[in-house]
Amino acid sequence: MSEASRLLLLRVLALGVTLLFGAIALRGMLAAVRRGLVHKELLQLFASPIAWFAIAASALVNGFLFVALLELYARTPNVPIVQIFFSSGFFWILQLALVPLITMRSFAAERTAGTIEPLLTAPVRASEVVWGKFLGAFVLYLALWLPTVALLGAALYYASPPGFAASLWALRSHGIVRAVPEALARIGAILDFGPVLSAYLGTALLGAAWVAVGVLASAVSRTQIVAYILAAVLLAGTYALGELPALVPADSPTLAPLREALSGLSLPAAFAEFSRGVIDLRRVLLLLTTSGLALFFATRAVESERWR
Repeated sequence: MSEASRLLLLRVLALGVTLLFGAIALRGMLAAVRRGLVHKELLQLFASPIAWFAIAASALVNGFLFVALLELYARTPNVPIVQIFFSSGFFWILQLALVPLITMRSFAAERTAGTIEPLLTAPVRASEVVWGKFLGAFVLYLALWLPTVALLGAALYYASPPGFAASLWALRSHGIVRAVPEALARIGAILDFGPVLSAYLGTALLGAAWVAVGVLASAVSRTQIVAYILAAVLLAGTYALGELPALVPADSPTLAPLREALSGLSLPAAFAEFSRGVIDLRRVLLLLTTSGLALFFATRAVESERWR
């Protein structure tokens, strides 16, 4: 089989599995929404200070990074803004810190509050409970990135300054009032929607995978602290998989397939592609598979607790 045929077969297989996962996920999501489990989870999440702390922390860190990129672009025009924003160390540290924070309470908080028994004895399937927890946490995860949309929107707004922006433009002699709109305008002028949209798609897929892992960690933990630590360790492990190809000798033809396979597990490499506007179905399949397996094992854990 030629290389082109093999790649085509892999893409078709990846697309088929992706559609299968999508159909299964849609069924679970609709069931959880229909029974009000997602609404209940969202009310509990946003009634907690943890949700607002996570959103504020995300806005603060991403705002700091955005300002730093403004300064970088002022010194080095044509720098790949999107690639830096979505693949910097700040991006990964933020993910590793906040995803366990928003998922640790999923089941562990129910055990601490003594409400896990009514939840497990309710006339709903374990899978629907897990989907409700997952979707609630995933919506909160997506909310973490809303401030970045506002930042990118500001870049586009100042790229062609109408109305209020035009009035700011007239104040060029007032230091930062002059510098910020001009820097934003330069970024907006070079902003390519392809990489931006694919980077947000990658962020959503990564969030789905890591939130699912966090829900699994909470499903098997007795306390929220244990759930946080376990989720952080598991997520750090998935990130560290990207370092495995470096352990395989590059000059060994025999081990070349192994090195290539391990390279496909690298999350930083995947985001380097997403931020360039490249959507590889194999990367998509990897993240969806991670989500599916984590939710499957979380469901098994909840079912086993129900029958104890």
